Amino acid sequence: IARWSWQHNFNGKEQPVPACMFLDNIFETEKITESFGHLLDLQQKYLKDKELMRYMTAANPTDELPGPLNIEFHPRPKRSYKWMHKKADLQAIKIIKKDAEQLVGFAEKSTEILAELNHEKLRLTAEQEKLFAELVDAIQITVLRAMHKTVTLGSLLSKRENKITKNTTFNPASFLGEAEALRKKAQQIVYKREQQYRYSVDLIARKRWGHTAYRFGYLYPVSNLHFWQREEQQALKGRFGPLFMNIWNMPRIIGIVN
Repeated sequence: IARWSWQHNFNGKEQPVPACMFLDNIFETEKITESFGHLLDLQQKYLKDKELMRYMTAANPTDELPGPLNIEFHPRPKRSYKWMHKKADLQAIKIIKKDAEQLVGFAEKSTEILAELNHEKLRLTAEQEKLFAELVDAIQITVLRAMHKTVTLGSLLSKRENKITKNTTFNPASFLGEAEALRKKAQQIVYKREQQYRYSVDLIARKRWGHTAYRFGYLYPVSNLHFWQREEQQALKGRFGPLFMNIWNMPRIIGIVN
């Protein structure tokens, strides 16, 4: 982090600090550095510049509280999912669907780079291979998240669009079956990563008593992809309140109870 943050000179010449500089040092393979550089560019273009990160993050309780309590602590869509479900008009639906299409573009282009990289005959040591696999899993689960969000958004928006147009043929199961399949695929990556955790899985990724306001390890919501499943159920049932499938003990978090 320090080397990324500091600007320094060597023999009077300023040294660049590119984002992938350590991949080059660790793997000593130009193809890996180049490919992850392209993946980074895609994340910069789509998730940051186009602000699609607003859809990638899961809603927390404050996102779903009524104003003025709905304080924004992380990126979220400009319109709430409840608004999309109940109030979006056809023009708004068209705009949000275009964002969903951009997420698909991000996922497809990222997948193409990974596929090309996986076809390369890389000469890596056992330790390099282990780290490389972890980085690939990180990209793959980001791709799956983008696709999953696209599908749940598609279900939500199509349901609203069909209500406006009086179309009675919409079947949410056609979307949500795909969402479930994507989630289960991502779940396998989570299980694989848990085998490599450097700390006890029971300690950091399962329900347990502790000295914090949470009765689970900080990776517990990741362990079962709770928020992915919650979004599927929200799209299916049209419930967008902070108490729906809630895992947080609100009174304990704000200090009302021990």
